[in-house]
Amino acid sequence: MSEGSLVSMSKYIPFLKAKSNETQALEELYKKDATIFTQITPFFDIPRESNNQTMENVLNKAHSFKKRLDNKALFKNMEFYIDNYDLDDEILIDGVEQYEYILSLFRDYLYIPVIGINRLEKHNKSVYDSLSINGGKLAIRLVAEDIESYKITKMHLLKMMAIIRNLKVEQLHLIIDLRYIQPTDIKRLTDMAEYFILNVNKDFHFDKCIISASSIPANISSLLETYQRKSFTRAEWKIWDTLVNEKKIGNIIYGDYGIVSPDYSDIDLDPKLFRKVSAPKV
Repeated sequence: MSEGSLVSMSKYIPFLKAKSNETQALEELYKKDATIFTQITPFFDIPRESNNQTMENVLNKAHSFKKRLDNKALFKNMEFYIDNYDLDDEILIDGVEQYEYILSLFRDYLYIPVIGINRLEKHNKSVYDSLSINGGKLAIRLVAEDIESYKITKMHLLKMMAIIRNLKVEQLHLIIDLRYIQPTDIKRLTDMAEYFILNVNKDFHFDKCIISASSIPANISSLLETYQRKSFTRAEWKIWDTLVNEKKIGNIIYGDYGIVSPDYSDIDLDPKLFRKVSAPKV
């Protein structure tokens, strides 16, 4: 990973798909405020192209995204998380573990690699191997199922920490990614997140704790019809606000998926459906 200057204490983590329109949006923000990347740290998920994933599809997505970054000098100094969560990580790239290949592809960028307790062992190992040589920051990404039982997840985290403490890790970030949330689940997930965060902070040290979610389902037509205008509760904001302002749990960084579903793929959506969807400012 290279070194740059646009790194600071982020206030917001936008979870984005690694696509040209997402980087274009970041470019526009940068034009308006050249310090924007000291306030936000994008999290890029490489999107799947179809349900029948192939090595060629994965290569196309990864290289297209890198080409986009290569074309703009500002991205050389932008710190970002990158993950292949949406992809079938059993797919090797010319015999190389998929995430290992992706990290190598972006080696000249300020990326933060991501591991998880529900990820393949070879995925996590590719990150450990990279950090043992190059050092850097590291993120552990948990999903809703991972925080249902703190006792079980704690055992997994202890095993991870035994490895991490022997690596050249500069910072360790915890990401609780609740992904798509139904309105009826807001209280349950808020209570679950509160219990988990309070306990994990007692047992482990994380330099950053991030909570993210989305109110947008994979099939947006289940939320609104084409050309329809509709208001709805942003569950992700409600959960973060409750944890920070009501439960008084400090130092939780807010993240969301904007107006894109966590389960988005390039074949799922009709672009016309986005015309009447808006997101609040953070």
